[in-house]
Amino acid sequence: MFRDVKHDLLGLKDAATLRVAGPADAEHLVYLQAGFPCDHSSLEPLAARLASECGCLVGVGCMPEYDREVPLRPEGYDMEQLLACFSQAVDALKAQSTRPRLPLRNGGYPSTKLTLVVHDWGCIPGCMYSNMNRCDKLVAFDVLLAKKPDRLYYALNHLHYQGHFAICFKLSQLSLVLGRIYLSVMYLVMHALSRWLSPVGPKDAGTANPFAAVGGYPWQ
Repeated sequence: MFRDVKHDLLGLKDAATLRVAGPADAEHLVYLQAGFPCDHSSLEPLAARLASECGCLVGVGCMPEYDREVPLRPEGYDMEQLLACFSQAVDALKAQSTRPRLPLRNGGYPSTKLTLVVHDWGCIPGCMYSNMNRCDKLVAFDVLLAKKPDRLYYALNHLHYQGHFAICFKLSQLSLVLGRIYLSVMYLVMHALSRWLSPVGPKDAGTANPFAAVGGYPWQ
């Protein structure tokens, strides 16, 4: 069902992969961006339903190089570079559309509606993109606290969770080995103490229906 579409990653030729499904002449384009620590596979089931049940042209991407075992850029990506990579992925999806372009002042735009579905850390380039480019709807999930921070415990718990990833990122810039060791230890600690340290609250009823969490289908 899915086909791989290669696109550039900053200046790296065909270094990224977009998983595309659905009819090329679809009126609705949906780009799904996976966040940490996921690759394309985490959002492919949702993308498959959007393509088969709703007739959307769907593209699934991930954070830069999260689908690679050996990084091309060990130094990582800053915020502006994340936005550039996100834009390249969306452009790759638009290029798959066969609908005619309208004679707009900006050089033309497919006669389609574009919905962005961003997950976790993918919300950062997603929000930056939506502020600077045309986007008909932006859907962000797994972004805010799972529980209302009505207790200091919840706020500190979430800060502890985010702090681990910040430290891991900094260590990875110094040494990939150190970064991987720290990440492995962090996973063990979080798993062993998940009852007290997990930032994720009880699953709500919306998780049973992936469309319920966004109030229906993404473009509604």
